[in-house]
Amino acid sequence: VVFNEDQAKQVVLDQYPEACELAVRLDYKGDLKSYLVDFTADGMKGTCEINPESGTIIGTKLQME
Repeated sequence: VVFNEDQAKQVVLDQYPEACELAVRLDYKGDLKSYLVDFTADGMKGTCEINPESGTIIGTKLQME
């Protein structure tokens, strides 16, 4: 893992500057790892999956509150 939890949060904040209540966890799928960052922003809840080696967003799920 190259990126740490604070850097994963920053990736989400760069994409969603209004994001708050960020919570990070490291997820394992077999040998693959990814950070899951849960957040709220502008009346919606979201989760971003981030590659911990490159810091790129793999996927995002958003739902209205």
